Amino acid sequence: MNKDDRDTLYILGELNGKVDRILCELQKINGRLNRHEEQLEEHDRAIQQHKSYFKIIGGIISAIITFIAAMLSRL
Repeated sequence: MNKDDRDTLYILGELNGKVDRILCELQKINGRLNRHEEQLEEHDRAIQQHKSYFKIIGGIISAIITFIAAMLSRL
């Protein structure tokens, strides 16, 4: 094996190490993105639930106010 072959193998080894490090960092980033996506989906579900609750509460309050107004108009 001549000097050029050794240099080539050394450079390939360095590149392989750097590629492995990049892949490891990408896996970490993907993990974070997955967690963030799950959190966003959970927040969206909570927002939809709250919207439903407020619609129900608004309907109940509207019915109560209508009932009270009807009772006051009879007086």
